[in-house]
Amino acid sequence: GVNSLNSLMEMPPNDCIYTYNLMPSEYGMRLRKGYREWSTGAAGDVRTIIKYQGRSPQDDRLWAVTENGIYDVSLFNTTAPVQDMAFLVQGESSGYGVYTEFVNDAAEHILFYADEANGLFQYRTGLGWVQVPGGTAAGEWSYDDPNNPGVPIAAPTDKIAFITVHKLRIWVVFKGSADAFYLPLFQASGELKKFVFGAKMVHGGDLVGLWTWSMDGGEGMDDYLIAVSRSGDVMAYKGDDPEIAASSQDSAGGPWTLIGTWFIGKLPASRRVAISQSSNLYLLSSYCLVDTRSLLQGAEVAAEVASPSA
Repeated sequence: GVNSLNSLMEMPPNDCIYTYNLMPSEYGMRLRKGYREWSTGAAGDVRTIIKYQGRSPQDDRLWAVTENGIYDVSLFNTTAPVQDMAFLVQGESSGYGVYTEFVNDAAEHILFYADEANGLFQYRTGLGWVQVPGGTAAGEWSYDDPNNPGVPIAAPTDKIAFITVHKLRIWVVFKGSADAFYLPLFQASGELKKFVFGAKMVHGGDLVGLWTWSMDGGEGMDDYLIAVSRSGDVMAYKGDDPEIAASSQDSAGGPWTLIGTWFIGKLPASRRVAISQSSNLYLLSSYCLVDTRSLLQGAEVAAEVASPSA
């Protein structure tokens, strides 16, 4: 493969300094495969691809998200895709989003999409796309009034920039916030509870996102919740219930505990900075591509030679 780390004189004979249309594969290099257009006609650049798998194959969908909205491109060779949702804010940061699928206690398959500019949307089969409603009624999202603790008010769902699911709970991050909020178990609406991450971010910045790390490939007793800040602080938590402190032993999966913090360098201007592969979670920072397993073992982040980026 391409070696941009060693000098030419130190480079092994099976490495090269440049390739064109050749890609690394299992047994060496191979010719880059071609491509076919799946769909055309969506207004603007496609910035996110969303896939959805419902209760049955006929419910499955594929969407292309541009700065203008969400387009249905489920069928091959679509030249005029239907715009299922038009964005109120259309600009530089709209359309670069994250999504997750959630099954609530009523066995409904719900798809959520969030981006920096337009907030949080949800899709249900037969009901289509809607902005997640903020409010205190059934099916709406609320949280504690920051100016009047203990009084629930409508949550500003148009400010939610990140969403994920960890251990049967939905977690969200508001734009510009250093903390996160979570819903009750199995619930796709209701009152959000706040969890403070900002106090543990020694380098400052807002919270970029949260990711689940199955450090043993998913076959063990516990998964970790990884929180990453814009400045590069990484925090790892274990346990089932964030409301059960480390001093309590009431949680079946152990108490909610911070197991470590690390610094990986400033992150790119994006919330799509992590990806799971096998039993590892990789984070993209200004230093390099960092794997969380090496962090846990005390590896030096800035040592590029030992990182996956090499």
